[in-house]
Amino acid sequence: MFLIVSLWIGDIWGLIALLLFAFNSFSNEHALFGDSHSSVIFFLIFGLFFLSIWLKKKSLWAILLTGFCFGTIPTLRYAEFLLLLVFALFIILHFQKSKTNYISLVVAGIGVGLPTVALAIRNQIAFGAFWKTGYGITDEPAHFGLSYFFQHFMPYIAQLLFHGVGILFIAGLIGAAILIRNKEFRLIGSFLLFLILPLTFLYMAYVWPPDPQSMRFLLPTFPIYIILSVWFLKIVSEKKAALGIISTIFIVFLTALAGLPRSFLSLKHLQSKHAVLANITHVIEENIQPGNILVANEGIIQNLDLLGKWKLSDINLLLPTSDKMLPIIPNNEMLRKRFRNAKALKKYSKLAEDKQSHAVSEDLWKWSERGRIYLLGKDEQVDSMKEKIMQTDSLVIVKRIDIPDIGKLQFSGRNKRPYQRSKFRMSRRKNITRRMKPNQIYDFFVDGKPLFLVEWKRN
Repeated sequence: MFLIVSLWIGDIWGLIALLLFAFNSFSNEHALFGDSHSSVIFFLIFGLFFLSIWLKKKSLWAILLTGFCFGTIPTLRYAEFLLLLVFALFIILHFQKSKTNYISLVVAGIGVGLPTVALAIRNQIAFGAFWKTGYGITDEPAHFGLSYFFQHFMPYIAQLLFHGVGILFIAGLIGAAILIRNKEFRLIGSFLLFLILPLTFLYMAYVWPPDPQSMRFLLPTFPIYIILSVWFLKIVSEKKAALGIISTIFIVFLTALAGLPRSFLSLKHLQSKHAVLANITHVIEENIQPGNILVANEGIIQNLDLLGKWKLSDINLLLPTSDKMLPIIPNNEMLRKRFRNAKALKKYSKLAEDKQSHAVSEDLWKWSERGRIYLLGKDEQVDSMKEKIMQTDSLVIVKRIDIPDIGKLQFSGRNKRPYQRSKFRMSRRKNITRRMKPNQIYDFFVDGKPLFLVEWKRN
């Protein structure tokens, strides 16, 4: 961020941009989530940095890396393909305007092609066709519509103002308008604005309604708002120095005042959650050999999946949960939530609940290939599992894992929302999950109840 802004408008403004980004609590929170949204920000910022170098020096290595960064973005999140399209349009328009050597276009294309071709090869190997994705396997809905756009427009604007970028939302749009009016910066101003608008409008039109964490979809736009806001402040300072200084101090102070307390609170909470997951991972590594099966809550196995050592299965396949995180939707859609794999949904959905658990159990043993199967759950989950296993099977406790009660600290953005009127309440929509509780990691509650690692033995 500092380097991008420094290249365009100077080191002081680069430092201010860096501070504004560092004060954003929502960005800080997600930087430690380890999710794809923060990865998109990483490649977008570096893409803009290398693009800035190319625009000033016409360096071929810079445009190659620019293409690579923007080409990587849709491999992380498919919907963010829009950012790549905006980049491609900008390069073409810049070529027409400045008559840039066509070799730069070719090199940019090579850069884009490297990660996208790699993704296509991976999809071909994993799913049998380069155009197929994991979303096709999960059979989860990914609907967009104009009606959703109108329903979600105001809630998203409110979230941008109160939980997203705050006053930078307004300052950034003003900055974009000023740059577009200036003939010298019209193209770059339009480029930055269109890195914001299509992505924002797309997620406003998404079937999933705004919730306290919806700003994660718009995280890639946060650095753009900051760049445009700082550029705006520089222009004001050039025309009226005193007003520019006062405006800059005010915006930095307001952003820090809103962002720092939330950052400390949310990061403290994340530290507590991550410590629990780290402890669980340590116990699993000590007691389960790689290649064996572990059945546990989604909030746990998502973390373990990163290591790639074990075969992992969601415990809700065996033990349908009454957890309040399940969707407020009809029974057939609750089955879809449990069996995210479309093939599994087709296989198990027509069976009665007891037969579902039996069928999943038998498939787990086939999958184990004569290896071992372990379950990780709370006392009530282990007791429930004892009722479902065959009489010849047994559950042997391997390890007890004490879990702290991390309390009810709140994440940034999880407080009551300013737009929470009846027509925007989440319960009004059928396919909405309830709000996640502060001590919750997906379907796993960090509530002080111990976990038990048990081996499922078949005689």
